[in-house]
Amino acid sequence: MADFERVLRTAFAGREFTDQPVTDADIGAILDVARFASSGGNRQGWRVVAIRSEETKRAVIGAADPVLRRYVAQGRLGETAFNTITPTRVTEADVAAVEDGSLGWYRALANAPVLLVVGVDLRLVSSIDASLDRVGIVSGASIYPFVHNIILAAHARGMAGALTTFTAGAEAEVQELLAFPPEVAIAAAVPLGYPTKYLTKLSRRPVEDFAHWERWDGPAVQSG
Repeated sequence: MADFERVLRTAFAGREFTDQPVTDADIGAILDVARFASSGGNRQGWRVVAIRSEETKRAVIGAADPVLRRYVAQGRLGETAFNTITPTRVTEADVAAVEDGSLGWYRALANAPVLLVVGVDLRLVSSIDASLDRVGIVSGASIYPFVHNIILAAHARGMAGALTTFTAGAEAEVQELLAFPPEVAIAAAVPLGYPTKYLTKLSRRPVEDFAHWERWDGPAVQSG
């Protein structure tokens, strides 16, 4: 239990990697563990393309440039990017003004030894909240536990990864680049490798800030 909790508490988002090789066996072992994630009806709709080609990694990461520019522009105005509740104040001029240097941290993900592009077969997903007058979130329950398992399994092996979703905003281009069929949505791009540094303390809100007994306005749950 102690080792399990350690992995959960210290699995950081790794975005900078050393040149230490990541073997095919490493990737196979990580995915072999990740596949035990839960999914709606146990339909296991995840599909993965593992990329080593430098050219292909750059193309996949680069496809998200327009998405990332808007993300950066919204952040500069203090907005939560791509939020469906609060209207954005960002103009196209704001987006165009985002300089290339502000995208470097994301473009550098193409330097990861391996880039996993994760898709989900929408024919296997139950979108129970599709009829509600808000953005759907339930579909993610059938794919993101799997993606998070990839991060945890990599971390347990001394590696690191990061769950990034900018490629979803460039879905058509990424689907074409990697020959994904149209019914398989792009869910994430996960760079994997041995990190240049290991983080051991992550900053997260305490339990009392987000959990309550019985009702939204009930007494706070105390952390153990």
